Amino acid sequence: MLRRDFPRLEISTASSAAEAKTLMDAFEYDLVITDWFLSGSETAETLIKNNYHMTPIVVMTAAEDRVKENAPNVELWSKPLKINKVRQSVTQVLQVSQIIHGFRQMNEKLGRALA
Repeated sequence: MLRRDFPRLEISTASSAAEAKTLMDAFEYDLVITDWFLSGSETAETLIKNNYHMTPIVVMTAAEDRVKENAPNVELWSKPLKINKVRQSVTQVLQVSQIIHGFRQMNEKLGRALA
């Protein structure tokens, strides 16, 4: 669905929290969408606590209360997902991300000019 609605997106997938953390450490993403419960006994809490790039994270869950306790600053998508909410949230995050990237580029240019 995301590839169809947002054809210019580059999408990475991970099958575990460890793999997702490795990707998040290596690359700067505009958005991370994850289920709260990952493989085995892992939860997305590790990704959220180690989010050094300040990447917006959306957590899909049927256990909203548990997520709110452990990760109060993430956006929650309740299961079952509503496709219109997914589209709307992704669009909003990508718009904000474009603004942030623009500020970063201006800041880098200013830093080079002042050096």
